[in-house]
Amino acid sequence: MGTLASMPFDTVRTRLVGQGEPKIYKGMVQAVTLMVKQEGIFSLYKGLTPSLLQIVPQTGVQFASFRLFTSFYWILLGKDKISKETKLPLVGNLICGSLAGLVAKVVVYPLDLTKKRLQVQGFEEARLHFGRVTKYSGLFHCLRRTVTEEGFRAIYKGLLPSMLKAMVTTGLTFMFYEEICYIFIQTGLFKQK
Repeated sequence: MGTLASMPFDTVRTRLVGQGEPKIYKGMVQAVTLMVKQEGIFSLYKGLTPSLLQIVPQTGVQFASFRLFTSFYWILLGKDKISKETKLPLVGNLICGSLAGLVAKVVVYPLDLTKKRLQVQGFEEARLHFGRVTKYSGLFHCLRRTVTEEGFRAIYKGLLPSMLKAMVTTGLTFMFYEEICYIFIQTGLFKQK
């Protein structure tokens, strides 16, 4: 539901960033107005399919990786047997969360790249000076053409900045989540199962 509700903001942001000079859109309101007028309301939802397809694997891989990395962290500290009450230090949660974010982003990145490529369709005139402008009919067409025309590595273009962002946001998310849960358990607000 959150992805569906926030998708227009993501699409408009991608278009604002992806336009060249002269600018087609001067701001968010104008971008939404022109997109709906020229391409229809569904233009705000371009790239929705890859966005929806990446939510479950990304979240699953994040949590599974976080648990795996916390186990490795304890082993590196020489603590093979830990109880449920054993608390990972803040830096441990930050490191394990960051690594979990990195792994999850690498797994779903081809879908993320496809989403962005689908979102920038519809205002090709604003992107002509960037080079070739390609039209895609959907998710699989975009992936197939990207690999066929640019090579397999192309589905990972722009991965490094995306990984760094995922590491920071996921690391901080897990660090604060685990710390807040620990505080709630210690104060008796929640019982640990």
